[in-house]
Amino acid sequence: MRRAIEGIASGVEQTSAAIEELARSQKGVADSAKGLQSGNEANTATAQELAASIVNTLAMTYKEANY
Repeated sequence: MRRAIEGIASGVEQTSAAIEELARSQKGVADSAKGLQSGNEANTATAQELAASIVNTLAMTYKEANY
């Protein structure tokens, strides 16, 4: 009976260690996803600024050509 209980305890310890490792891994994945999201948002802002600059330049060029 004692061996059975020790076997169960060992299995519980192994499961606990695996769950802790999985939690650490998932935190790493979540942190990576946050970093990717931040980078994507920065790229979007840059693209919007670039597009606004192009539109502004085109509008100024059009005005100059028509005056």
